[in-house]
Amino acid sequence: MARRRLLVKVSGEHLAGAASHGIDDAIVQALALELKGVLERDVSVGVVLGGGNYGRGRSLRLSGLARAAADEAGMRATVLNGIVLRAALGALGVPVALMAPSLLSGGEVSTFSRLEALACLDSGGIVIAVGGLGIPFVTTDTASVIRALELDCSLVMKGTLHDGVYTSDPALGAPDCEHLARLDWGQFLVEDLQIMDAAAVAVARAHRLPIMVYRAADGMIAALEGTVRRSLIGPGDEQNWLASPRG
Repeated sequence: MARRRLLVKVSGEHLAGAASHGIDDAIVQALALELKGVLERDVSVGVVLGGGNYGRGRSLRLSGLARAAADEAGMRATVLNGIVLRAALGALGVPVALMAPSLLSGGEVSTFSRLEALACLDSGGIVIAVGGLGIPFVTTDTASVIRALELDCSLVMKGTLHDGVYTSDPALGAPDCEHLARLDWGQFLVEDLQIMDAAAVAVARAHRLPIMVYRAADGMIAALEGTVRRSLIGPGDEQNWLASPRG
């Protein structure tokens, strides 16, 4: 029976924990254990990391950097996060391929190769893709969807501060704010829901790739099993993704 494949987008802000900058070791260790737990459920896992714990391209532009330069700085920040997460997974005995576009590879980081990444997944390892797509004007959300397509994943997961997609920002406390357990890509785009980059959702729609949005603090396995609230953008009606039939 074929192993299912998923790709999870992990934000830099999540790695920072309660701090606004840097990396919280406890968060990284917990993430590594989570990823190992998913592997042990006969699922292959790719990871795309953000770099917002060191500086988001948007905030760097406020400091006077041109958009292209700010985006490159953000891409380089993701490499730092990847090196740390690989070390945490390695300490648990999990094989890892840490890969980036050629602009950002070298030393600890291999140049991204689809065939090598697939071989790592097939052998039971985890692929950590850093550096986005290596070009400016493309978010790590969009990179997540594209890497998922390259690696033949059947699901993209995005962990956030909230337990899924809402009709407005739940942090603002609007009385008409509604949780959306299921929606299609078109609804997400038309309603400009914003919890994920619109370009990423548009690419997912073009390839009919589902996206699960969940609260990172609830954990990936709980979200996949459907024991916590989450949102699914796209097709599929299984409550427990881990127990649904393999392709």
